[in-house]
This record gives sequence, C-alpha cells and structure tokens, in this order.
Amino acid sequence: ALTVTLTATPQAASVFVSWGGPCIPTGPNTCEVTLDEARFVTANFQDASRTLTVSRGGNGEGQVTSIPAGIDCGSQCIAPFEDDATVTLTAEALGNSTFDGWSGACAATGNAPTCTLTMDASKTVTASFTQTARAQIKWDGDSFKVPRNRTVKVGKVTCLNGNCKVAQATARVKAGGRAYRAKVQVNRDTFTTGQKRAVKVVVPKAAYKRLRGSKSGRVSLVLRAEASLPGSFTETNKNLRNGLRR
Repeated sequence: ALTVTLTATPQAASVFVSWGGPCIPTGPNTCEVTLDEARFVTANFQDASRTLTVSRGGNGEGQVTSIPAGIDCGSQCIAPFEDDATVTLTAEALGNSTFDGWSGACAATGNAPTCTLTMDASKTVTASFTQTARAQIKWDGDSFKVPRNRTVKVGKVTCLNGNCKVAQATARVKAGGRAYRAKVQVNRDTFTTGQKRAVKVVVPKAAYKRLRGSKSGRVSLVLRAEASLPGSFTETNKNLRNGLRR
C-alpha cells in the first residue's frame, strides 16, 4: 500500500492545531497515512491573533501604548496580537492628571504604570486616570494695614484645576521681638476650577497692642495653606512673608 506524507502549512495569522482521521503524526505539522483504501484526513487550523481592547476610565487624561506596537490609546485602542504573544502596556498621565491603576486583565498590576500580558486569549484592559487638584495663593500686597478689628485680608486661594480644598492654614505674627500664633479665616469647603477663597488673618490682641505702641511698627507674616485632592496631588505655598503695618 502507498504511504503518503502530508504537511500542514498555516497561512499568515493562523496556526496549525492538529490532524483528524487516520493520519499518524510524524512531526510538528506532518503526518503519514497509508492508502490501503480510501482515506479522509483533516488538518485543523485556528486564528493565531488575539484581540486586546484598551479603554480609559476616570475623569482625567492619559494615554496607553504597547510593546510590540499596536495599542496607542488615545486613537488606537483595539489591536490584534499573535497567539501567546507577550504584550507590555504603559500608561502615562497627561496634563493635570494622575494614573490611578488598571482593571480588567491587568487588575493584578495595581497602580504600577506598566502591565505585561500573555495573549493566550482575547483580553480587555481599563486604565484609569484622575484629574488632579492644583491651587495657588495670590497675595493682595506686600504691606497690610491692621484695622481696629485686627482682621487683615491678605489674599486669595484660587483653584486652578480640579476639586480643591484648603487642608491647612496657619499663621504667625511677629511684633516687638515676639512671635504670636494667629488665627486664619478661610472657607474649608471644597471649591472647583476658577473659584476663589479669601484668606484673612486675625492679629492677636497682644501683637496689636505692640503695634499701637510703635509709630513705625512693622511685623512679618508667615502663612501656610494647602489645596489638595486626596490621593492625587498637593501644592503647598509656605514661608511667604508679607509685612503688616498698623
């Protein structure tokens, strides 16, 4: 009887899986069949590509790219990769945003900026980005007059981006060679992009008396204020000195 050797050759983006019927495998993609009668043999192939789908979550801005190339999300968020290919995704926050972490097939990676996948199946990944808060203190001047009520308006905190909150504000007033802790008046509620919070400092009575006793009395003020979005970003303005005068 005649023995025939068959060779399975997959086309691009396909892989050979197995033989079916009375064909005895003799190599990775070959088999032999004896033609002592009519025989029916099948060669089984499957699609070698696996689809990786990336989406971006959260209220921030960012992009995800891949090695090897294929994902550039932004614009290209779905790409095919060869079966069992190793793909590394990298998340990069843009603008006033931070990268919060992965979910889906990269969930185990947590908030590390890179995730490595084995494409043994089609997979879906989400990269989350959060808008960060950024605030700025603007002073009303370099010298402030202290009124009778001892409350001095020294400036404003402006929320430049995100949801801001004055987390800490302290002041110290120096007069006549002594330093006094002063009370800071500022709204501690959350405020958003473009909104402002006035900052006032109440000069202690003892410091005010020392000012009144000197015709050219001058004190310095140190104000510390923070605007923050928990878990993302904090901008601090500190040790900004301004003179106060009676």
